[in-house]
Amino acid sequence: IFLDQPWNYFQPPESMRRSTPWSSRHRNMLPHAGQLIAIWEFLLILLLAELCAAESLLDISPSKVCQTEVCLERAKMILASMNQTEDPCTDFYEYACGNWTKTHEIPDDKSQIGNFQILRENVKSDVKHILLNATYEEGECQNATNKAILAYRVCVCETANETAKFNDLLKLLTKDGFTEWPIHNIQCSPYGNYTQLLNKTSFLPFVDFSVSQDLKNISSNVIYLDQIEFKWVGRNELINQTTNASAKIVAAYKMLIAETAKIFKPNLTEGELQQLSETILRFEATLAKHSKAEEDRRNFSSFYNEMNISILSETYPKIEWLKLLNNEFALANMTIKENERVIVMEPGYIQAVEKILEETNISTLYNYFYWTQIRTYGGVASKKLEELFFEFKKEAFGVKKDVPLWKKCLTKLSDLMTHAIGRLYVDKMFDTNAKETMDNLVGVLNSTFGEMLNNNTWMDEPTRNESLKKLQKMVAKIGYPSWILNDTYLNGLYEYAPAVFLNYSFLNVLLGLQLNRKIQQLLKLRQPYKKEDEWYTGAAVVNAFYNPSTNDITFPAGILQPPFFQDGVPPSLNMGAIGMVIGHEITHGFDDGGRQFDADGKLQNWWTENAEKNFLKNAQCFIEQYGNVTVKEVNLTLNGINTQGENIADNSGLKAAYLAFKKFNDTDQVLPGLNLTGDQLFFVSNAMVWCENIREARLRSDVQYDPHSPTKYRVNLPMGNSEDFIAVFACSENSTMNIKKKCTMW
Repeated sequence: IFLDQPWNYFQPPESMRRSTPWSSRHRNMLPHAGQLIAIWEFLLILLLAELCAAESLLDISPSKVCQTEVCLERAKMILASMNQTEDPCTDFYEYACGNWTKTHEIPDDKSQIGNFQILRENVKSDVKHILLNATYEEGECQNATNKAILAYRVCVCETANETAKFNDLLKLLTKDGFTEWPIHNIQCSPYGNYTQLLNKTSFLPFVDFSVSQDLKNISSNVIYLDQIEFKWVGRNELINQTTNASAKIVAAYKMLIAETAKIFKPNLTEGELQQLSETILRFEATLAKHSKAEEDRRNFSSFYNEMNISILSETYPKIEWLKLLNNEFALANMTIKENERVIVMEPGYIQAVEKILEETNISTLYNYFYWTQIRTYGGVASKKLEELFFEFKKEAFGVKKDVPLWKKCLTKLSDLMTHAIGRLYVDKMFDTNAKETMDNLVGVLNSTFGEMLNNNTWMDEPTRNESLKKLQKMVAKIGYPSWILNDTYLNGLYEYAPAVFLNYSFLNVLLGLQLNRKIQQLLKLRQPYKKEDEWYTGAAVVNAFYNPSTNDITFPAGILQPPFFQDGVPPSLNMGAIGMVIGHEITHGFDDGGRQFDADGKLQNWWTENAEKNFLKNAQCFIEQYGNVTVKEVNLTLNGINTQGENIADNSGLKAAYLAFKKFNDTDQVLPGLNLTGDQLFFVSNAMVWCENIREARLRSDVQYDPHSPTKYRVNLPMGNSEDFIAVFACSENSTMNIKKKCTMW
């Protein structure tokens, strides 16, 4: 869990799980796609003309048909997506997206393509254009946006040769205490034991460390210690390496380690390379076996194990915690004392790490640590390493081609300079009218969700009152934070990042930006937590978020555009798309995770025993319903426990959006040529959010690790649970979409 990131997000980030340092990105459609689209558009025009003549079948008044240019374009888009030969009561995803999936081939450099990814591509292209055309000045005194512009130019136009870049990597590793790699025996190690290794380097490859808001003392920040994430080879594959799918990824990972080692020591024998790769893999697997699966990490109270460093050192005495933490905080010129509070999120894992460090020989620890640094920086510092990482990514995600350099650069900088890039994007691209309209829509959805809470039959009054209080206090953050326009504040976010010059290597620029982020995070420990100032995402982001510890919902500027949100279209389209997104995020405040936090974002139980019992009963329905679904493409069942929060949000968000839609005056407004009522358009618009093609390898990863269900089931199961959907499409009692045992929460 990233405590400095939003915990619930509408759509998984593109770098979701087992991501390499360069995340996969879209490329343009294949050459023949343009011809196909031209033919398809011609057929659409003919079909629209025929369907317009058939609108009388629905007895639609001409005055209710939106004939504007924007409505005609949306009608074309929807018609191009739908498979009208499919019965909507049999497979609504196929009905709404069937033609979309046939006409959208996955680009070679992508593991998936969908309407989300296409919009993200558009935003990336906008940001690229902004960065390349922005004015800048080189000099020691640079503001935040100037650093972002120069950093991007350094990345895409780097002039350093391969040897110089690789030497920069070696200098970095030597500075961190690594003289050579790999080593094959204890005698070659510059460290006599693990204590010396950790003191000279860091404990971070073994234990996750962060500073973030205290979940119970919410006006302050605190140190958190947690288990690490397994981003390259997933936890499940590390633990069970013998299945066919796991074996392929594991073999590719071992090959990656061996081929990387050849670059550092070309004379290594095949036996030495095999031993190295197996040793590193075995060590990672040992860490994974002592970590918890995500489905076992849904009780936040179990994370909150508070102690001071003195007690931490007594409880886990084989690690010099005070010294190691002071090594980290020295970057910010801070000193930590024994009475400093720490939250240990996974005590069992920390205890296991102690034993693992003590029992593992120093050469293995050294080689593993060095390898984690290569994984982090190698792709930036060496073209050969970048190519090796891509070969692994082909196996892990099924991609066929690496992404262009400019997208890799943008990925890195969007992570490290989120708000600087957001400022540039807002200045050029954001329509301020969208913010006002979104404010109104959020108000309608919030009011509607309040009605759902009031009409709820299984909650008692004390819990209902607390729920309404929480809903009332929920804050909506739309577009961008106001302080992003304050140059002084924005510059302060990057004050520890050195000035950037065009003759720099990108590795050194990257290190400077990472140093800035780390110092800023460390300094938070002595600063009050002001939730009104916290924005957990940048403006140039296509997603939406809920954070339970601040009780706020966030809708960045990037998502406030078609097909989610557009002026001048019937309300059914906006409410089916962005309306559902809003309802989804509001629901997260009352799902299995969000319900553990009160109206102020404090971790505490505010539920009566009876209300909690009823909630868990309803949640169990979703767990079993989704958990009984087999994804045939990868022969895996959905993880009903890990996805329950998102599934509850999908179902209740859809319900809230539909109820809110029915409050509009012109719900019967329709589009030309579609032969769909306003109510039917609402559900079609909702389903089209999720139109997607995905590679088998990516789907397999998502089913195992993503807290969201695959897109097909984000359409068909919420629709099948919706009595409104069944009525609108007049689905028979025995139809496939009319789920017999419906699940509902709110």
